[in-house]
Amino acid sequence: MGSDAKIDAAKATTIKLTNGATASNVVLATPELVNLTVESGADLTLGTNTDLSKVENTIITMNDGKFDSSSYIMEMASNITLAGAGDNSEVVLGNLGKDDEHNIYLNAQGLKGGLTVGTMDVKEGSKISVDATALEGNLKLGNIAGSVAGSVVDIQTSGAGGTVTVGDIGTSSGKAGDVTIDTSGAIGDVEIGAITSSGTVDISLKENLKNSTLGAISGKDVKIDASDAVGTLVIGDKAAGGTNGADITVTDSLIYTAGLKVLMM
Repeated sequence: MGSDAKIDAAKATTIKLTNGATASNVVLATPELVNLTVESGADLTLGTNTDLSKVENTIITMNDGKFDSSSYIMEMASNITLAGAGDNSEVVLGNLGKDDEHNIYLNAQGLKGGLTVGTMDVKEGSKISVDATALEGNLKLGNIAGSVAGSVVDIQTSGAGGTVTVGDIGTSSGKAGDVTIDTSGAIGDVEIGAITSSGTVDISLKENLKNSTLGAISGKDVKIDASDAVGTLVIGDKAAGGTNGADITVTDSLIYTAGLKVLMM
């Protein structure tokens, strides 16, 4: 593929892009595209007038360089598989889903350069699932389930190789459903925004090796496991410099576990 290319395929539902070691800017004029597969050995940016609005299934393999579609929304996003073995392999995605569409399943591995994703939204009762347990770089997710109440959220980063940053999950006017987050054993700082849930909130910070910062948390049942974690843990409005807001609000039950692991030398 050349350094600049435009693919004009008004009726295509499946496209595979293969790019070598030349950085490229590609326009996908593909309003009916459902299945997108990309493999590249250098930077690949989707250019002006790209249309990803109907893409449901995405496979991106960055052998090196950065894939960047941050300017475009994948409203129909459903299954996203991301990988990359190069030292500079990185993926940057725009917003995923919308408030009247199906589940989103995202799996990422490798990508030493990191993974950045915009907002993630699905319809009421649907699920947003992120598996970044094999991610080697930093993870940054935008706000999640901010549009419609009742979205189930599951974020797994145990074993990830960098920092973990997640925006707010749910809002006061659109509470998320059950929320599960597992960052156990994180080797980088963990920062998670406010979590507003109508169900169970289950967060594992177990054996995290750096600092963990959580926004205010509200839910029916809240469980936080910070056992054997190293570094500071800040929860609530204090994370944003506040002093008066509630840090944790529960309707039924709160289980909080903490403790310092002692290593014998």
